[in-house]
Amino acid sequence: MSERPAGPGHLRDQAAAYALGSLTAEEARSFERELARSDELQRAVAEYREICALLATARGVAPPAELKDRLLRRIRGDPASE
Repeated sequence: MSERPAGPGHLRDQAAAYALGSLTAEEARSFERELARSDELQRAVAEYREICALLATARGVAPPAELKDRLLRRIRGDPASE
């Protein structure tokens, strides 16, 4: 990530990468210096970590068994699918 330009959203982008643990050790140290001074970055990291935790526990929901048949009937223009 060290090749990224330092623009307005750069630190916010780094907050996401930091929460995911994808910064290099050098990038993490540099970001942690900014993090210590910024309530906004601290909130961002907390939000990203919460989202990561939710995604880690998310389960897929299977569609109803008859969905494929209904969709195929609708594609064919079968009036019974309405």
